[in-house]
Amino acid sequence: MMKPVLHSVSYAGLWGQHRMSLEEFIPHAARLGFAGVMLMTKRPHLSALDYDRDKVRALAHMLKEYHLSVPCLAGYNDPGVGCSTHSFDHPFDAVGHALDGGIMVALGDFAVMELGRFE
Repeated sequence: MMKPVLHSVSYAGLWGQHRMSLEEFIPHAARLGFAGVMLMTKRPHLSALDYDRDKVRALAHMLKEYHLSVPCLAGYNDPGVGCSTHSFDHPFDAVGHALDGGIMVALGDFAVMELGRFE
């Protein structure tokens, strides 16, 4: 069954509209009645440059608190290229781990990568 999700890019302020942080966006999506969110994996939202393990865990806790799933991350490009990671093979393995895996990452129009559970 398909469930609608709200994409955070619409709240990133990229086109002159009001900007929300992820900490503001998550409760907003829950108030609007969405079951899940698609998170933009670049600044000002879920950038691998800004999110270490602790911030990812805090994000996962907030998503669980608001009963929101993350079926997909919007990658735009491969966020692992040229990026120093935080003890993971790929920057968003931390997200997959914190959210119990099963997340798809849409890398532009050309590729999809799955983040699964790992030990």
